[in-house]
Amino acid sequence: MLRAGPSATGFWGALAEAQVIAAALTAGASTELHVPTHEGRTCDLVATRGSSTLWVHVKSLAPEAARDDAPIERRRAVQEELVAALRGVESVARGVVVSVEALAPIVSSAPNVEAAQDFLHRASIGDALLVRSAAGDVLGRLCVLSPWDGGHVAIAPGDVQQPGQQRDRIDRLMRKACAQFMPGARNLVAIAAMPEQELAIDWALLGTPIERWDRFPRRGERVAFGRADDGFWSRGREPMCRLTAWMAPWPRAGRAWLRDAANDDASAFVRDLCAEQPLVQRDPGSSLS
Repeated sequence: MLRAGPSATGFWGALAEAQVIAAALTAGASTELHVPTHEGRTCDLVATRGSSTLWVHVKSLAPEAARDDAPIERRRAVQEELVAALRGVESVARGVVVSVEALAPIVSSAPNVEAAQDFLHRASIGDALLVRSAAGDVLGRLCVLSPWDGGHVAIAPGDVQQPGQQRDRIDRLMRKACAQFMPGARNLVAIAAMPEQELAIDWALLGTPIERWDRFPRRGERVAFGRADDGFWSRGREPMCRLTAWMAPWPRAGRAWLRDAANDDASAFVRDLCAEQPLVQRDPGSSLS
């Protein structure tokens, strides 16, 4: 399946399993593949390290098909060019993450950074702005996604659009994994996805970021932030699902969501399976890898 390449059915699923197996071996675990659980179902991987055993259910959030016929390399180059031209918005002293989407086939002129900065001073979560050049040409779209603790605007890496649009896909993967759980064991849902999909997984699990007018805001903010009641884990839903991980193959990256914020050996094992990295590039001069 791996030799067949990304266009073949099964490639992303096989890549996901291989990635998680490699991570388990690197973490010093012994592994057993496709172990029966109950009612004819199986677990993709049982990983054991010391006294800790994880029943790992691997799911792949395969990239969606391209929305246009432009070569992916060209679309990525235009995207990176627009992001670089908009780095000036990171000087705005508001702790929010924004996405930048290129809409023009080429960035032929500089964007109006001042207009984007003015917008971000007053924008709410979910607000979007068409990024234009000084001549008025539409170059892209900028959207306020969520709060973060950095104290200034940060541009999310990759082609991040509206993470909520992938909620249904992630919800189906999570429910399918839960149906395969081994009763009474520590079950981990490991989702293999690209770096730009991390935020979508976070929203699907914990809920969409929203503004809360019934709470005191953080220092320097005019409103408080919270989560909507639409997450997979919101209000105690799916109590059997306690551990979830995101793992990206290129570059190697990952993040763990531990529902109990536990510090036992199993939780440490989960953290070791995925190298935790921040979503946003805190220092524009540093590397995300």
